[in-house]
Amino acid sequence: MKIFRLIQFSLSKRKSEFFTFLILSILSWSINIIMPYIIGDYIDNLINVKAMENIYRFTLISIVLTIFAIISSYLSNMKKVKIVTNISYDLKEKLLLQLTKTSQIELKKKDAAYLSQRIFSDTEEISSFFITNSIGIVIQVLSIIIVGFMLFKIDWLMSLVLMIFVPIYIISYLAFKKPLYEKGYSVKEEENIFFSDVSYKISNIYFIKLNSLYQNILTEVREKYEKLYNIIMKFTKLAYIFSSLGSTINNLAKIALIFIGGVRIISSNLTIGEFTIMSSYFAIFIGAVNYFLELGKTYQSALICLNRIGEVSTLEKEINGSELIGHIDEIELKNVSFSYNGNGNIFKPISYLFEKGSIYCIVGENGSGKSTLINVILNIYNNYQGEVFINNKSIKNIDMLCARRDLFSVAEQNPALFESNLEANLKYSIDNCDLELLNYYVEAFKLYNGESRSNLSEKKVNKKNDTISGGEKQKVSLIRALLKDSHCLILDEPSTYLDEDGMNALKKILYEVKDNKIVIIVTHDDKIREIADYVFSVNK
Repeated sequence: MKIFRLIQFSLSKRKSEFFTFLILSILSWSINIIMPYIIGDYIDNLINVKAMENIYRFTLISIVLTIFAIISSYLSNMKKVKIVTNISYDLKEKLLLQLTKTSQIELKKKDAAYLSQRIFSDTEEISSFFITNSIGIVIQVLSIIIVGFMLFKIDWLMSLVLMIFVPIYIISYLAFKKPLYEKGYSVKEEENIFFSDVSYKISNIYFIKLNSLYQNILTEVREKYEKLYNIIMKFTKLAYIFSSLGSTINNLAKIALIFIGGVRIISSNLTIGEFTIMSSYFAIFIGAVNYFLELGKTYQSALICLNRIGEVSTLEKEINGSELIGHIDEIELKNVSFSYNGNGNIFKPISYLFEKGSIYCIVGENGSGKSTLINVILNIYNNYQGEVFINNKSIKNIDMLCARRDLFSVAEQNPALFESNLEANLKYSIDNCDLELLNYYVEAFKLYNGESRSNLSEKKVNKKNDTISGGEKQKVSLIRALLKDSHCLILDEPSTYLDEDGMNALKKILYEVKDNKIVIIVTHDDKIREIADYVFSVNK
């Protein structure tokens, strides 16, 4: 089963919990199976033997079984929630890791909010479906076998008539199987698209306020909602027809049970207690059959989630070699060019050599491909033309995931900061951070204006990064890149938000560190170019 293969890695870590859940579920089910027989026997005893002892005995048995049922049901549900939640998280973690290794070009085509919502909802549904139904199938199969045997044992003729309704159930499911899948898939896709669109508009509230675009935004949202609403209604109608058909068959079976059971009682072929048992058992039997038909519907929904997860998992992966390197002495470009989907080169073919101990400035017009070239050097963009070598080894053969982690440090123009405090962001992902060096850089860039460094841990950074200025964000990015003991330091427009003191500090620090590094700076700023040993231009 495809779903089992997907979650097997997570389920294998929770074998004992799953087994406990199975035992508790079967215990709870066993009580539900026993109770109708006890009640039927009790009714016949009351009719035939009017004794208080029977009432006391039945009451005591009922109390004990009810207590056991409540306890086992509670423990079973708690286990189920625990297992489902953990498996769902494991799937999310696995998909997140896969996305970090997905081609950046491929990821740029996807909407982050849409992808996040899709991953969240699909993993929740897959894990819940498997755990619920892996036990459910076992229990319902046991119900059909045991209850079916009991029905035929009590009255085989009546049971045979009732069994006629079972194939009708099965035929109805087969007729609705494909339409339910197709309509269900459309609903999930449109829900994710609608969520993504609303999320995008919320993230741009400031722009909407500035331009008073309230009516425009509402019109767009309504259009998206109307499309979603129509698809939901079509799916709901289909699902209701399917469910109603099942209910109709079930009600017809109950009518047949009442009529035939009444005739059998009048003709003394069936006792009232046996009729009560058969009524309860037939309801359980039909419920089990109905479960498998509903399972067909929920399986179609789970299959949609499985296929959508598969689509995420099969996104084009970042090409990564296996050879490990321990240092970077030089980076060489040989006739390197790049184009998106073959639609013309972003920049002309470049051949260039970067060597340790020098500062290089990459300049060029806006849109000339300077940042793209950096992504090529880092092997984030794989589909380039030409060759890139590190220490005379092609980066296609090098484990660039490890190289980026250990040997490169990058200060972005628009850095990602995380919801924590300023100090945690400065030291993020840096093992054994040199606190003396951290203090030196913080003071050099005047990040806390000469106050105690303790205020770095007190100053909070939220998801929106609106608690710190653009200049502070850039300084955090620069310090974080400098603190990393890298062999190649890459700075993307490092002076955009720096004041004169920050600029002077950056120049001084780059002079201090350049002997042991390759320093590559993407810039428009002539003041930064002053410290460069080499300048080369990227042209369209």
